[in-house]
Amino acid sequence: MIWRPQRDFIKVNVDAMFVKANAPAMVVRDDQGHVLFLASKLFKCNSPFDAEVETLSWAAAHVELCD
Repeated sequence: MIWRPQRDFIKVNVDAMFVKANAPAMVVRDDQGHVLFLASKLFKCNSPFDAEVETLSWAAAHVELCD
């Protein structure tokens, strides 16, 4: 089963990699599965948990700006 957002909604997928620095990535797709935005960046974190929190915060800030 493939989950798809409702009509006129977007889906945001995020992931973070923690090794000596955090490397988060974000993919934003529309309800048809078309990529609307793709991004990654580097920033420093102290733990895998911090990396995940920073990644979610980064994605949420981007989505809020696009509203």
